[in-house]
Amino acid sequence: MVFPKHREILIVILILLALNILFFSGGDVADIKDMPTGIQIFETGTDIQVDTSSEVSDNIPEIVDLKLGTTENYATFGAVVSKTIDSENTPTIITSQDLKQKIETATERIVNDFVWVESSGFVPDDTGGKIILSSIGSKTFKCDGTVDNPDCFEISACSVSQKPCYEYDNGKTIVYVNHFSGAFNTMTWTTD
Repeated sequence: MVFPKHREILIVILILLALNILFFSGGDVADIKDMPTGIQIFETGTDIQVDTSSEVSDNIPEIVDLKLGTTENYATFGAVVSKTIDSENTPTIITSQDLKQKIETATERIVNDFVWVESSGFVPDDTGGKIILSSIGSKTFKCDGTVDNPDCFEISACSVSQKPCYEYDNGKTIVYVNHFSGAFNTMTWTTD
């Protein structure tokens, strides 16, 4: 039997344990290497998890948006025909320090936030969508190429149907892309 005084202590301990799990279980994004991340399918406010170890279910809507990543910086594959999803492959967000240094060397810019997506055949190569960066920088770039040889170029703010482009929303940079590789923003002009 739990006494009232002990009950309050137990509740406080459980709350602290839950907060500990919530805030300290994932590690810092900067420390994550090449980590496969969770896939979510969004359908009118309901999140449906896709188990990439099995076939995509017939219960999934015909057209879906997929969110890759669970951190402040993430990507969404937009309007994917669900039957084109290859559940044998797993997309990856790469946030390694090595890739960040390659981007900085190639562009002579200091990277503030970045996301690099390897779709790995999970969705068709020409699938577009959004890359969400958790900050607003003075310049925004789209990257093509490979993780070993990134080819990044500055992009403009969005206008009518121009991609790649970016816009700001609630303190974040949203980069609209026709296909995936990466995007970053910078707070400084050059690495010099």
